[in-house]
Amino acid sequence: GVEVEALAGVAVAALAVIDMVKGIDKPTSISDVRPVAKSGGRSGGLATRALSPAPGTLVVFDAVVLAGGRGRRLGGADKAEVVLAGRALIDRVDAATYARSTVIIGPAQRGRHGVSTVLEQPPGGGPLACLWAGFDMLEQRHPDDDAALLVLACDVPLASRAVPGLLAALAGDPRNDGTHLVDTDGRVRSVVAIYRRAPLRAALERLPDRGCPMGQLLTGLTLTPVVDTGGHGMDADM
Repeated sequence: GVEVEALAGVAVAALAVIDMVKGIDKPTSISDVRPVAKSGGRSGGLATRALSPAPGTLVVFDAVVLAGGRGRRLGGADKAEVVLAGRALIDRVDAATYARSTVIIGPAQRGRHGVSTVLEQPPGGGPLACLWAGFDMLEQRHPDDDAALLVLACDVPLASRAVPGLLAALAGDPRNDGTHLVDTDGRVRSVVAIYRRAPLRAALERLPDRGCPMGQLLTGLTLTPVVDTGGHGMDADM
């Protein structure tokens, strides 16, 4: 598979590095070469290993990509398919998750090879309705599972750069219910976040309906903020 090809490429590159430095440090070695993450393929995705304070901590997670909405701030354009630097926004986010399972929330035309789509109810119901729809599909796919849930909005093109920090914060504090990105001015980015499955399930069940604002969900959760010093949570339409 593609992961074996990747491992072979890394091994060849490692040998080249050793060849360059062996005159300075003869015992040089490069070890612990292994696949970290994979998306797609017949066997499905491979979970990412978090860059966490506890080396070797494995964070298994699924992903929900929010790709609905009416694109009002883009003049009604289909924001998921807006091309930035040669790639549609939705492709940038989907390729960034490296999740065990990914669900795209939006109409069927948002579908990508090997990735399921589901439409939120009611259609256009907002980010909470989208998250809930994705959560329901993943619960059916992996019942009684405790894998974390990564939530990314398709119109945040640099979201991939925030994922390692979110995973590290999640792994670093087992008492939290999840982590989310926070702008340097304190604005919470609830759609660039990762939630533990059980607390999220309980918080959703406490809500009266799917039309609630996202903030109402967050008030029932203890989340670790990750300050976005790199601007990774910036919207494409801002």
